[in-house]
Amino acid sequence: MLPPMDPLLQARDREVLVPDRARQKEVWRALGNPGVLLVDGEIAGVWRAKTAGRKRVDLTVSAFGALPARTRRAVEEEAGVVARAREAAGATVTWG
Repeated sequence: MLPPMDPLLQARDREVLVPDRARQKEVWRALGNPGVLLVDGEIAGVWRAKTAGRKRVDLTVSAFGALPARTRRAVEEEAGVVARAREAAGATVTWG
């Protein structure tokens, strides 16, 4: 999971990173860019985090296609890292 405004996402070659124009609009928005889900070197979806009080971070992940169970588990583990970075006790992941 790469955060919004990660240097990889600041490159000018967006067509190389995300060939599909509709997906480009999901990744690079005019306001409030989401983070991206990087799977095997490819951008495979976007994610947004919302703090729910001091105890939890709620992440919404929208994959661009089907993800294997091991990838979903890895995302859920990474959500814990996001929670710790935001000084929250835990995280929940909602798949959109």
